[in-house]
Formats: sequence, C-alpha cells, structure tokens
Amino acid sequence: MTLNRCFGEESRPGVSRLLIAAAVFLSGFVANVVIGASSGSPPLGVVWELLLLLGASVAFTAAILRREAAARGAPPRHNDDP
Repeated sequence: MTLNRCFGEESRPGVSRLLIAAAVFLSGFVANVVIGASSGSPPLGVVWELLLLLGASVAFTAAILRREAAARGAPPRHNDDP
C-alpha cells in the first residue's frame, strides 16, 4: 500500500496532506505562543517560530495551487512521473 493511497486525496477528498501539514505547523506556532505568553519565555526561539510559519505558508500555498490546478482540470503532477 502506497503512502498516497493511505493519506492522499483518494482517501479524504476534502483534505490534502499539504493542508494537514500546514495545520500542524500553524498549531505548533500557536502552541509556542500560548506557552510563551503563560510562562514568560517561549520554548522555541525566534528562528524556530520563523521556520514554523514558513513551513505553514509553503504547505498552504502548495495546497491551494494544487486545488486550483485540479479545478481547472489539469492532471496532477507527481514526483515519480518521468
């Protein structure tokens, strides 16, 4: 069983792996901010916060671009295609 079949768009038509990754990155950032606000010092530094937000932005943008391509009828591109 391939990873695409387990977690791909075929098993969950409304949710893609990229949106899940964006949600994970964003929830990690929010958790860091909440913990930092309640304890006085965040567990992650400024650079890690930047990387979490960058990961969320890239994953969300890729998911939106993939959905727009699917809405236009363009075939999905995979890394294993020649």
